[in-house]
Amino acid sequence: MAIALASAACGGSNASPTAGPSPLPSKATFEDGETFVAVRTLPSAALSAEELEAAGTATAPGGARVQFAKATSADVQDWELVSTSPDGWRVWRPQAVLDAIAAAGDGATLVSVERTSWPDSCLGLARPDEVCAQVITTGYRVTVSRGGKQLEYHTDLDGGNGGARLVEQP
Repeated sequence: MAIALASAACGGSNASPTAGPSPLPSKATFEDGETFVAVRTLPSAALSAEELEAAGTATAPGGARVQFAKATSADVQDWELVSTSPDGWRVWRPQAVLDAIAAAGDGATLVSVERTSWPDSCLGLARPDEVCAQVITTGYRVTVSRGGKQLEYHTDLDGGNGGARLVEQP
C-alpha cells in the first residue's frame, strides 16, 4: 500500500485519469462511521514510502474513495491520517477531535489526543439521570487549553453519543 500511495503522489499510475481537475474531497467516512476532515497539505517530499502504513479506504461525499495511510513523521500526529493529492500529502483529522476543539470555544488550542475505548455508551461520563449501554465504545480523549486552563473531552468515533463530552473539573 505504501508504494501505491507514494506512486500516486508523484503522478504515477494511480493518478486520476480525468480530463480536468476534479475537486479533492475534504471529508471521508469509514464504514464504522468515523469521519476524517482534510486540514492541511504537506509537500510531496515530506513523506517517503518507508514512513507509510496502510490505514484503509473511506468514502467521500459523492462516492469517491480515499486511500488513507498512517505516517511515522514529525509532520503528522499518530492519530492523523494522510492521503495523496496533486500538491503532495493531505493530512486528515478525525471529525470527533475537531468537534471537541470547537466545543471548547474560541481561543482553544489542542494539547493532546489519545484514541481510547470507553467502558460505556456515555463515554465514561454518565450523568445522574442518564442510562448508558454497557458496551465498549471507541473514541478519543482530547485535551485542549483555553484561557490558561486545560479541558478534557471524551468523544466516540462518529458523534452518535451526544458529541464531545467535557470532563467536569473538580
